[in-house]
Amino acid sequence: MIWTLLLIVPALLLALPGLALLLQVLGARRLARAAAAAPAQPTTWADGPAVDGTVAVLIPAHDEAAGIERTLRQVRAQLRPGDRLLVVADNCSDDTAAIARAAGAEVTERVDRERRGKGWALDHGRNVLRDEARQAPDRAPAWLVILDADCTLQPGCLPRLVRRCAQLGLPVQARYLLHAPDERLKSRVSAFAVRLKNRVRPLGMQALGLPCGLYGSGMALPFALAAQAPLASGHIAEDMQLGLHLAQQGLAPQFCDEAVVDSVLAANAEGAGTQRTRWEHGHLSLLLREGPGMLWRAATAGRWRALGMIADLLIPPLVLTLALQLAGLAALGLLTLAGAPAWIAGLAAVGVAGWVIAVLLARQWFAADLLGWRDLAYAPLYIAGKLPLYLRFLSGRRSGWIRTRRD
Repeated sequence: MIWTLLLIVPALLLALPGLALLLQVLGARRLARAAAAAPAQPTTWADGPAVDGTVAVLIPAHDEAAGIERTLRQVRAQLRPGDRLLVVADNCSDDTAAIARAAGAEVTERVDRERRGKGWALDHGRNVLRDEARQAPDRAPAWLVILDADCTLQPGCLPRLVRRCAQLGLPVQARYLLHAPDERLKSRVSAFAVRLKNRVRPLGMQALGLPCGLYGSGMALPFALAAQAPLASGHIAEDMQLGLHLAQQGLAPQFCDEAVVDSVLAANAEGAGTQRTRWEHGHLSLLLREGPGMLWRAATAGRWRALGMIADLLIPPLVLTLALQLAGLAALGLLTLAGAPAWIAGLAAVGVAGWVIAVLLARQWFAADLLGWRDLAYAPLYIAGKLPLYLRFLSGRRSGWIRTRRD
């Protein structure tokens, strides 16, 4: 009896991620269908409810001379007169600062070879805006939007994003998608994984009445909140860390599917490897180092919606979750042969089935343009190819920031 009770806990832990993913996919489908049937959201500031106060767009940029002009042109086209566009040229060795100034942006340059990374650049830019606001209150922005230097804004992105932020008075995350740079199967599978993580899952959380995380670009915050937020971080998953911190303060981010920000995955092998390693190792680092404490503090403070969001973000990455589920199922299967109740292994098997069904439904409803059914036959090879990345986390995890090579 005691052994049975002890085995229920790991069986539940193995089952819950797959079932949670399935619930998110079903919820996302419901909201996506409702949105498709509803009238289109306004794409300009004049077509919707007015937003009081100016907007400041903050863009951290490290050696982004090749593409930042296009991004700045798109941002300026969606700003109102009086809104601000600030670029932080962070430890640049190219013409990023000069190009940004020529494109009409305000520019602040930062040089600090020790404290490198996006979090430090955001902190520097936020401090510039905050210090100016203290000296000249009429220049204080009401809303802060954070964008990457290589992103593309879809029509109406900024008005929709800032309106949602103003309506809720909370941080808001846009739909931030990374597209495949080519037609290779590995690229398309990576783009599918990002779509599942950055759109389907947060949309499913919204359907459940729960907040979402922050994904690095397309983030809007009330400036009064941003002025106090802990942005100075060298963590390689600084966006996820910030979202979790805000959730613990009762200010969990909300999702805005109507505001769309796009970018492209790294095309070369080195850049793609750096990108995946940064995301996965950063996620696992937060999960192991800060996850249990965050869950405990949210539970003891009675912040149940934040608790759901923290629990979701602390589920291991998709492929690692499946690998752990399969390993756990195999172990429970062996214990069943040794006399343990078969229903315990069956509980873990339900989690695996939930994961598989959720992925198949997500492909059908949200990614049919990326993957055909025959492509899924190569999924085991993709999964096997990612396992060394997790083994490297155990032997020597990536902790310092390294820019993704995109050329």
